[in-house]
Amino acid sequence: MKPEIRKIWVDSLRSGRFKKCMRVCKRDDRYCVLGVLIALYNECHKRQICMNGLTYLPKKVQRWAGIGSAFPIISGSELKYSGEYISVLNDGCGDREPKPLGFKKLAKLIEQYDCE
Repeated sequence: MKPEIRKIWVDSLRSGRFKKCMRVCKRDDRYCVLGVLIALYNECHKRQICMNGLTYLPKKVQRWAGIGSAFPIISGSELKYSGEYISVLNDGCGDREPKPLGFKKLAKLIEQYDCE
């Protein structure tokens, strides 16, 4: 992931500017962790990638952020969540984390570990 994009994503997740949703990138005025990244792409490019019903990162956002997957994972050998999809951690439906993680916890994971 590009360091400068990681920083604005992490800062945005911590800012309190975005309200959280689950299962889709955007619902009304709420966003999932991936939806925040798409919203930042839209702001930086003055374009609108429609997020209605979207559950993955579009190719344009992947290239911009330097992420190689529509469903990014967290990786770090000593990490409890290594190999887990970040969207699963957002939604709280994984085996290792049955409860949704908040944006501040997700920001810490994205800041400290690889998100690919």
